[in-house]
Amino acid sequence: MNKVQYSLLALTLFCVPIIATLKGKGTPILALVLFLVFGLKYINQAPILFKKVKNFDYKSISFWSVLFVFWVFISCLWAPDIGKSFSRSLRYFGFILCGYLTFIAFQNFKKEAVKKYTKLYFAAFIVFLAYMVFEVFGPHWVSVLYTKTDIFNKRLYINAVVILIFLLWPAILFLQTKYPKKFRAIYFISLFPSLLFLLTKTEPNAALLAFFLSSVAYGLAHLSKNWIRLAKYTVLVLSVALPILVSQGHLLGKYHDKIIYLATSYQHRLYIWNGMVEKNDTQQKKLIGNGFDYSTTVKGGQETCFRQLKPKFTSFPSIEFELTPPCKKSSAIFTSHPHNGIIQIYVELGIVGLFIFFMMLWKVFEFIENQKDKILRSVYFAVLISYLTIFFISFGLWQTWMAGLMILTINSLLVISKYYRQNHGAKF
Repeated sequence: MNKVQYSLLALTLFCVPIIATLKGKGTPILALVLFLVFGLKYINQAPILFKKVKNFDYKSISFWSVLFVFWVFISCLWAPDIGKSFSRSLRYFGFILCGYLTFIAFQNFKKEAVKKYTKLYFAAFIVFLAYMVFEVFGPHWVSVLYTKTDIFNKRLYINAVVILIFLLWPAILFLQTKYPKKFRAIYFISLFPSLLFLLTKTEPNAALLAFFLSSVAYGLAHLSKNWIRLAKYTVLVLSVALPILVSQGHLLGKYHDKIIYLATSYQHRLYIWNGMVEKNDTQQKKLIGNGFDYSTTVKGGQETCFRQLKPKFTSFPSIEFELTPPCKKSSAIFTSHPHNGIIQIYVELGIVGLFIFFMMLWKVFEFIENQKDKILRSVYFAVLISYLTIFFISFGLWQTWMAGLMILTINSLLVISKYYRQNHGAKF
């Protein structure tokens, strides 16, 4: 890593707080800068690199990944707007290819480059964390300046908190490298409750849930591989059961008195999922879906006002519940995406796409499960659980900012894993 590359890397990593303030939309830019600085020189070697992939058969992650991409492109042929679907799929997977070439570049980092990247990443993460603490608990100058109000704007940082919980885990791996015996106790006694408190002051709730579940996964995976195996089968059951359950629209009316206790955003999700699944109204659509990017063409729907029964603590220990105020404006059922990756794949790519995607995910679980080093296994599992939580209840599957975040996280995790192995002698 020469001085120019190091300077551009520092500029890229320390730009994360600025990008976060811009609602996270700049994460693709960060990933592309890393590609231009490190991965571009490998672009001519891409076909050779693919040929060198070991064990390219049905037992490998790469096999199912390539098959999934192939099925996405095929599905564009029966999408409502073939040209738009092809164009967006090319842009999206071209971007993923850039991330893969950066991954190859990072794999070839020498020991000194690994050390420089790792320490720079950790310093940038601390700056990002300090920035978020300052904005949430301090005078939140950036929020005030950006939104022209005196009140902290939670919604401005919806993407930022998701960026925070993903970039946290490579930083934790660095700390595990420095303090292998003491860190887990330090994490659950101090860092975990502190970050949990920070996330309770922000949105979305999905980020809080992802952080909590990934922290639990981090602890459990260190104890036993069986917890990873349990998660693998749980995801399988959810993948099969979810489209079936949400297709039962009558259940929404039957259990309305229970659903009303959920936050209004999650009530809305149930109706979105039900409405989207109903778009697969023929056997053919159930099998092969409506085509890539179909979800973005579904707009409007019934205008609905969601209200929640929230607890009201009058006098301990008695609890009363009251409805939140009526909506100022009703909202349409359908948004730009279903807020659920399984539903989105089922609706767009059908049962075939869902099967291929799950096989790819299954191989990722097996890769983590087969890690001999407990610390690496725990951190990798935590990252996967973070992603799956967001995947099941929040952002759209094809959003480039989320893809950029995953590229940045995975590639950073690769480098810091190399740093960990250099210091602890862990094997691949």
